[in-house]
Amino acid sequence: MDSSDRLAVRLAHQERRLAEMERNHRQRLQEEKQRQNEEQIHRLLNLIKAADAEGKPRYPHVGQVGTELMTLMNHLMQSQGLSQEEAFGQAYERAVWANPETRRQMQEEEARKAESRRQANSRKAVKEAMRAGGTPVRSLGTSQPGKRKPTMLETMGEAYDRVMGTR
Repeated sequence: MDSSDRLAVRLAHQERRLAEMERNHRQRLQEEKQRQNEEQIHRLLNLIKAADAEGKPRYPHVGQVGTELMTLMNHLMQSQGLSQEEAFGQAYERAVWANPETRRQMQEEEARKAESRRQANSRKAVKEAMRAGGTPVRSLGTSQPGKRKPTMLETMGEAYDRVMGTR
């Protein structure tokens, strides 16, 4: 075997070795991509299943807006460089608001929450007014001339004004 044949054999051997290295590299890249995809899916499922402090679903309308949500989420991640979590939150809000049915449901829920807060504030104001409107007990000689205690109606009116922000 002359030197050109030995060179050809060595080159063929190196070519096979390079081809094998390339296959291994592609396989590692594919495995890494698959691992990243699985992580993204896992994080996405955790977002979908997330609950608030009361244990209620944080994103209750995902099933109704899923297709729009994913499209918007991918767009936000690519165009604005947002993380998956940030993009999910923004995309969810946009998708829910863009869907007339889910928008109506959200507005009704917000109205119920606002009414509940208003009622709780009113109950609190009434309790404060009732406490403030009790009969004052004074020791002898401690009355202040010219200073009168407000009536219960006046106290309740003041409490109502404070709660409603009109004062």
